[in-house]
Amino acid sequence: MKKVLILLALAYFIVIGIFIFDKNRERKLKNDFESKLNLREEIIEKIRNNEIEVDENGNAVITEEYHGISDNDYVHIFICNNEETVIAFLYKSGFPDESQYIVYSSNDDKLIKKHVDKSLYSYIEKIENNWYFVQYN
Repeated sequence: MKKVLILLALAYFIVIGIFIFDKNRERKLKNDFESKLNLREEIIEKIRNNEIEVDENGNAVITEEYHGISDNDYVHIFICNNEETVIAFLYKSGFPDESQYIVYSSNDDKLIKKHVDKSLYSYIEKIENNWYFVQYN
C-alpha cells in the first residue's frame, strides 16, 4: 500500500510539473508574440512592397533594426502575393529539426497547410487572427 501511495504522489508531481512547464511555455510565447508583433507586421509590409529582397530559397535576411523578431535573423516566405501570404518567423530553433515558428497567414491555418509540406510540422496552434504557432517535426 505504501508503494502505491508513493507512486500516486510521484505521478501527481509529474503531472503538476508538466502543467507548470506548459503554462510557462505559453506565457513566454505570448510575451514574445506581443512584444514583437509590430516589428513582424512591418517586415511583412516591407516584403509585400518588395522593400526587402527575398532569395531563391524564399528567405529574407532582416536588418539589425529588426534583430530578435526571428531567432536566426531571417524570415522564410512560403508565398507572398495579393491573394495569399504565409511568412514564418523562427521562434525557437530545435535540434536537429524540432524548431518552432510564429507564422503569419493571410487566411487561416488551411493556407499554412497548403504551402507547408505536412511532413515538416507536427501541429499548428492559433495564437490570434492570422498568427499561428507551428511546431516542426
